[in-house]
Amino acid sequence: MNSRASAALLFLVMLAAFNVGCVRQADFASGQPSSQERSLPFHRDEVPAVNGNTFPLAGLAVGTPIAVHVQTPLSSARSRPGSSFTAMLEEPLFVSAHLVAPRGTVIKGRILEAKPSDPAEEAGYLRLTLTSISLAGKTLPLQTSHLFLKGATYERESVLPVQLASASTSVRVPSSRMTQVHEDVGIPSDRRLIFRLSQAISVQIANK
Repeated sequence: MNSRASAALLFLVMLAAFNVGCVRQADFASGQPSSQERSLPFHRDEVPAVNGNTFPLAGLAVGTPIAVHVQTPLSSARSRPGSSFTAMLEEPLFVSAHLVAPRGTVIKGRILEAKPSDPAEEAGYLRLTLTSISLAGKTLPLQTSHLFLKGATYERESVLPVQLASASTSVRVPSSRMTQVHEDVGIPSDRRLIFRLSQAISVQIANK
């Protein structure tokens, strides 16, 4: 092979290498996957598809407040430990400006402790937690902080009649004393309760 043919062949090899480098650089600058990446089973930016719509995952972080109101009133006098209750979301939940759960979303909870009041000892109390939330037709488990509510304890003046007797008469004279009152705690359906997530959860956001 003469020198001219060798030089031409070398020039063609260098030109081909330069073109390949330009294509890869253009793919990188545009943010598009290369031909080799496109041949892989999935791409790192892809998300699961349902009915043609993609649903990226987003996380509700630990400490996220969840404000609810119970659907049916609760009371330490009637509630039982271990029983469940239904609540409605008071405020919508957002992740990065995306709506995750609208106001009115159904949430389930559990009564961890319930003790009726004892007039001679202490007021009644309830300990509650949230256990699940319904999103897009699915029920996701929740782990939240516990909410402890206790009835009031106060002193009240009680008036008692006292019999005073003498040799000739008997007179009833009113007398008073302070007594402690221990009440049950009640949660009406319009009372706002705030729990906080104790474990982060992943939810799906529908693309608009």
